[in-house]
Amino acid sequence: SNHWDAQLMQAGQNHDGMYFFAFDGEENRGLLVINHEYTNETLHPTGASFIDGRRPLEEVKKEQAAHGVSVIEVARADDGRWQRVFPSRFNRRVSAMTPMAISGPLSGDARMKTAADTTGRAVSGTINNCSSGKTPWGTYLICEENWHHYFTNTDAGDYAKRPTHQRYGITQGDQAKKYAWNTADARFDATPQSGQPHQGYVNEPHRFGWVVELDPFDPDSTPVKRTAFGRFCREGVGMALAENGQMAYYSGDDARGEYIYKFVPSHRYSADEDARGNDWLDTGILYVARFDDDGRGVWLPLVHGENGLTAEQGFTDQGDVLLNARGAADILGATPMDRPEWAAVHPHSREVFV
Repeated sequence: SNHWDAQLMQAGQNHDGMYFFAFDGEENRGLLVINHEYTNETLHPTGASFIDGRRPLEEVKKEQAAHGVSVIEVARADDGRWQRVFPSRFNRRVSAMTPMAISGPLSGDARMKTAADTTGRAVSGTINNCSSGKTPWGTYLICEENWHHYFTNTDAGDYAKRPTHQRYGITQGDQAKKYAWNTADARFDATPQSGQPHQGYVNEPHRFGWVVELDPFDPDSTPVKRTAFGRFCREGVGMALAENGQMAYYSGDDARGEYIYKFVPSHRYSADEDARGNDWLDTGILYVARFDDDGRGVWLPLVHGENGLTAEQGFTDQGDVLLNARGAADILGATPMDRPEWAAVHPHSREVFV
């Protein structure tokens, strides 16, 4: 990891999650996929700036372009050193402006629609990509962590009526806590705008906080936000695969007092299936962990209509549960943790370490 960091680190960027994907049958060639979680002021020659209280659009676009993920083809030379392959059809940048699809239970849902996307099925980019994960079929899972700092809602009355803004800590005030992108890019201003379709961008925060599946071997593919995983500030995702093909994806919600989750897809993986373009991560059950004083624990299913997740508690359907997984976990009595980050699965015992 340190070797790659030394070669690939760019001024002003933080790198966290990283995976290597080998080409089938090849030991000396593969794809390095690396996250660019956030930027700092050194990205700009004289530091980030404001003009009359607003960020310059050119600086904001530069920061948005520096976020996201890089796919880099690498090969090992005869002397054993790994080097970047350039040019390569696989080399790719995915940023805060890259077109992405929304899939799963909330695809096309009214709560995902904005003035720019009246279908609720497409979103521009991914942000604050901390750690990551991968699937058995060779795709990369991008995790969106502290996305809430990028948005603001300046309407106090409206904010008070939106649990998905309150429970996740969307900024209140003229400037979003991180970068103040809202002063240059309207979609990061989640204040409702009368007269605009879907009140402008009040739903834009709903379109972040997901697991994004990226196929590094298909540079023309569209990354997909998988809403069945549930929405929170996910550090990363660790996958366990049982002998019968059952998958389980474990994640920590990286904030003080938050929870540990797992998502169990309905589909069972088989290496004999053609995995390209599948929708295997679009259905399943999201669970949250409760740890008891005797050292045991229980996985509690976050399913609408069960365990108090009803309209009386503010959850009208499963879409509400997935959008506000934190609030749903509160009701179920999940165990608050001290910033749970990485989840790692033992390759033989399948024990999960957080």
